[in-house]
Amino acid sequence: MDKKLLKKILLRGIPPLAVVALMLYYTFYVGNNAGKLLKEKDKQKQEQEQLQPKETPGNPPASPTTETKQQDKEITSSEQQAAVPQEEQPLTFQQVFTGEIWRDREPAQWQKLFLAFADEAANGVLPIKSCGEYHSELAFSAEMRNGELHVSSQCADRYAKYVKLLCNVETSSAVKLFLQQRSALDALLQEMGFTGLDSLTLTRQALAVFADMPVPEEDPALIKGDGGIYIWKDTELERLSPIRKMCLRMGVKNARLIKDKATEILSQITEATEIKK
Repeated sequence: MDKKLLKKILLRGIPPLAVVALMLYYTFYVGNNAGKLLKEKDKQKQEQEQLQPKETPGNPPASPTTETKQQDKEITSSEQQAAVPQEEQPLTFQQVFTGEIWRDREPAQWQKLFLAFADEAANGVLPIKSCGEYHSELAFSAEMRNGELHVSSQCADRYAKYVKLLCNVETSSAVKLFLQQRSALDALLQEMGFTGLDSLTLTRQALAVFADMPVPEEDPALIKGDGGIYIWKDTELERLSPIRKMCLRMGVKNARLIKDKATEILSQITEATEIKK
């Protein structure tokens, strides 16, 4: 056979044969496998349906839409509860006064002590009845500085720990506690024999004694008076009430701390009570 003729026959015959071969491959191999895949998918679907709980008239399955609505309802309910202002919880004595000294007595005892001290302070006398047991056993003393007598450093430190305890009390909490217990303090005042006087007025008078107290920039000089008792060289200071002179005898640093704390408490009490009016 002529080579050229054979070449023409091969070139014209191979493409149709290739197409026929591909069709046979798809029909018998791919088609059979596709059928198997579909059967496997149907089998998996049936198994999943058998695992799911059957629907009953009294217990229909929850749809995603129902669950979403339930979650939205819960969120809305939580938001509404958060929007409602909660009733403010009253403070306790232990929350406000955390120092060691405050554990010596019950809160009710401190209430009586506070009112007794406020009465003595408002009248400018030494707080012997209310705070006598806290009196230092260390006697008052003076030391020479720059050619003059002044309160000694040792003497100024006698009551430093009490001043520190006072300053460590958070003012806003102390004022809040006082206002919460104001009615109880008023009733206690009447029991103690203070007629015609309320706890707010008494407290403000006592605080004003310390808030308006003159405190020099530096420790004032002392001189020895009759009987060897130390008195203030400045006659204006010597004319101060006994409780104010007692504060100065603690040293100007402690006296200024007391003055500043009293001023802060008085300011907040005045502001709080004027707002309520």
